[in-house]
Amino acid sequence: GGLVLSVTDPVDLVARVAQGFRAPNLYDLTNIGAVPGGIVIPSPDATPERSLSYEAGVRVHTRRTAAQVTAYRALIHDFIDRVPASFHGDTLLDGERVYQWRNVGEARLWGIEAEAAHATGPLEARATVVYTYGQQTLGDGTAEPMAKIPPLSGTIRLRWLAPAGRFWAGYQLAWAGRQDRLSSRDLDDSRIDPGGTPSYAVHSLRAGATVTPGITATLGLENLTDALYRTHASGVDGPGRHVWVG
Repeated sequence: GGLVLSVTDPVDLVARVAQGFRAPNLYDLTNIGAVPGGIVIPSPDATPERSLSYEAGVRVHTRRTAAQVTAYRALIHDFIDRVPASFHGDTLLDGERVYQWRNVGEARLWGIEAEAAHATGPLEARATVVYTYGQQTLGDGTAEPMAKIPPLSGTIRLRWLAPAGRFWAGYQLAWAGRQDRLSSRDLDDSRIDPGGTPSYAVHSLRAGATVTPGITATLGLENLTDALYRTHASGVDGPGRHVWVG
């Protein structure tokens, strides 16, 4: 259920409580194949995950400004994760370490999301920030970070719109902090550096123009500093400096 409480004309308080349910999918139940660090075998005994989450936040809306900050917390029971296992009593299969998807315990997530936008005449500014923290408890009672949790990250966008509205130009910054809080799965994952994923900042310029009522031309100059970066756990480096048109 959800609740919205208007404190003053531009300010609202929002709250929400939700239950979740995720049944094991075919990948969880039947997959057999290579995974980072070994090989996974089918897991026919996996049962559904269940979650309970809470959210609370503040929203502000005026004629020129909109902003929202939301904090959340989620508890997942019977969390499904990939753990070491055995096949016919052997921990190796074709020389590879055996893994299996199992309901291994509980997982807790909490985070903060914030976004804001402000317009002044032909100028518009937007910004977002997201932070996530995840911790899981394994079946043996030990605790460790959840796998593939993204780092603190965000965006900043500035845009100028010509008075006639036929042309616009803008700047964008996409950034992320360092993520070195890794789980045992992350440490076995060849897509993630053992020391963690470095922080990055990617600067870009974009522009567009209305040629006719039915045709719009756009241009982008991406990653102006030719930064070497990677989204955490993606396994693929981001593109270097480049130009695109549309």
